Amino acid sequence: KLEPYTPADRGEVYIRYWGEPRFTLTPSPDYGPLVAFRGSAVTGHMVGWDLQEWSDDIYYSMTDRLYGLMTPDGKVVVEPVYNDVTDIVVKDETGRYDTYPGARVYTQYAGGPHRYRYTVSATDGSWTTGPVFIALSDTIGDEYEPYFGYYGYDGEALFALREDGYLILLDPYTGQEKFAQPLPEYQDISAFSADLGEDLVTLSYTINTPDGYTTHLLCWDLAGNSVALPPEVNILWPYSEGLAAARTDSGWGYIDRDGRWIISPQYTYAYSFENGHALVENSGEGYFFINPRGKPLTDPINTDHAQRTGEYWIFTGYKWDAGLVLDGNLQPVNSPLLHQGYVSVMDYGWAIVSTDNGILLVKGTESWPIPDGFYLYSNPMNVREHSVLLTRDDESGYEQWRWTPT
Repeated sequence: KLEPYTPADRGEVYIRYWGEPRFTLTPSPDYGPLVAFRGSAVTGHMVGWDLQEWSDDIYYSMTDRLYGLMTPDGKVVVEPVYNDVTDIVVKDETGRYDTYPGARVYTQYAGGPHRYRYTVSATDGSWTTGPVFIALSDTIGDEYEPYFGYYGYDGEALFALREDGYLILLDPYTGQEKFAQPLPEYQDISAFSADLGEDLVTLSYTINTPDGYTTHLLCWDLAGNSVALPPEVNILWPYSEGLAAARTDSGWGYIDRDGRWIISPQYTYAYSFENGHALVENSGEGYFFINPRGKPLTDPINTDHAQRTGEYWIFTGYKWDAGLVLDGNLQPVNSPLLHQGYVSVMDYGWAIVSTDNGILLVKGTESWPIPDGFYLYSNPMNVREHSVLLTRDDESGYEQWRWTPT
């Protein structure tokens, strides 16, 4: 079934919720889901900007991109002051990606050494942190690209770096701080990544130096107590089922909560343990699953890439086993699809297969040719459990249709 898809029309009425212009979000339980809109900033009221320091080119290019916030019925809550409004995409417990239900990030220019600050707020505006978090930046050649250091994890936690140098773990439904830890050299940090696994916080951060950069790893429990890590570890995944995948110059292995090696570094790549098994890769051998003692549970799977989606593991690429799908018990649910062509994976168990005769949408053992004239972006936002969102170009630009294969 193929049906036209049109985003809701919210009209162009510009009515202020509070009567007068407001340039920061005032928390309220009565807004409903807030909607971002583009507009022009009110001259002289652009929060954190000194217009005298900016050339006309920069000023106009930035104001053209500013966003404000309004209620579902079109009442403006915040004037256009944000450079970016970001929905957070997280992975749930089944491995699927979706828009974060509780919080959103609003970014705005603020000057100073990091130049940008961002606010974490409830999607309905019922709580907000205010612009207290740092958006880190890297200089790459002559281009200055903002790097936004916020991270969601499984719908349970949101990490952010506060302007005073503390790594903060937020409850995304209330905005309350669940963990706060000062970071050394935070003013020199150019990028960071934080995760939460089994009540242990793992942090990787990068500091630029004249000779390149250095990467540092830290780990704490939620009380702020340090957890020892082997000094040779340079990448660490979150803890899962008592073990964390850890990389050294010799390869990937697994350590326990005391920092002891349980499975020595030996793999080209390693995933976290789930349901008593973990996927690992060795160059020349392919992928295979192991138990917590390192014993192989499956024969090698000869393919280019692997990804968990929903309850399935899908193996993609051009090699012999491309397109193979395993269920949560590591049992195959189909035959490899290599002879069809290249295979890429999406969420909810869907896969796209490129063939000489067109594009196929595949799920389990069934497949459907995508209708003529349509194309499908491999994007988490375009797929649902029983349907996908297709795009078709027309004279005015493009239109989207929701497709339910039958």
